[in-house]
Amino acid sequence: MPRELVPPGGALAPYLAGLGWWATDLPAGRERRLPTGGMQLVVNLAADEVRWYDADGREHRRGGAVVCAATPGPVTIDTADQRMVICVPFRAGGAYPCSACPRRRSTNRSWSWRRSGAARP
Repeated sequence: MPRELVPPGGALAPYLAGLGWWATDLPAGRERRLPTGGMQLVVNLAADEVRWYDADGREHRRGGAVVCAATPGPVTIDTADQRMVICVPFRAGGAYPCSACPRRRSTNRSWSWRRSGAARP
């Protein structure tokens, strides 16, 4: 399973905690992810969709590039959706300069990233 997480350099270092990617052939199944308190950009290269399930089991779907906000509790993901993914975790406060979402609305939310670079809740 190729997996890489490298620290950012230069102008991105104050905003990003790392730049990561992985490619794997995980079987379909659900995995619980614990909250980290941070935000991250997730790009699914295998499909133009990112799916996750909340604590009540409700499925959520967004376009292939998604900004995931800090959550108060765990979320569940489908491991089959994680075949080829790029992940960009932000440092605390690092996502704000890169998004159009007001800070007060950036908890427990996810939104699609438009081609223009602006966020869409």
